[in-house]
Amino acid sequence: MTRRNQAGITAVEILVLLVVVGVLAALTIPSVSGGPGRNEFTQVLNNALQLQFATYNVSLEAEAAGETHLAWPGEQAGSFSNWIASLTNILSTNDICKMLSGPGIRVRPEDMFSMEKTALRVYAVTRNSASNTVMISSANFTNTPTGGIPLQSSIKPYGKKGFIVMEKGGNGRVLMGRYVGNPEVIGGYAPLCQ
Repeated sequence: MTRRNQAGITAVEILVLLVVVGVLAALTIPSVSGGPGRNEFTQVLNNALQLQFATYNVSLEAEAAGETHLAWPGEQAGSFSNWIASLTNILSTNDICKMLSGPGIRVRPEDMFSMEKTALRVYAVTRNSASNTVMISSANFTNTPTGGIPLQSSIKPYGKKGFIVMEKGGNGRVLMGRYVGNPEVIGGYAPLCQ
């Protein structure tokens, strides 16, 4: 039977210590570097999900009432302001402003009908669009049939650090800039709302 030296440290213990220190360092780098942290991406993605869910609910109510113009952005004449107006039936102005805001972009009630003043981009999806069609993205990303326009560092909320996409069906993702140009990862295409 071999006895272990009580005062010594084994190679496995050193390896475990290095892994723990590495994980802790990786978790703190985003907050130290000043870049967007996971919480900033998660909050904007959550806002997009809430807007998608509200749109879906308004659409179901309209369909049940036999209305021909449903709440999907593409069925509101492809107009961002018409889409927002349809959401005011179930969401307060303050809630809509919060959902359209993001890091470095605070939407005021007088600005909520202008997509250029929000942290999000909305696409003209309709009830007939595939569920994987991109409905909402962060403002620093614009989807195209070929998977988007390259990110620019000057565009908020995230510049070149990454972007979010929310599909019509409710699936959302946080993506790094390297995925621009990859429609298989990003999702389907619909034109940008006007």
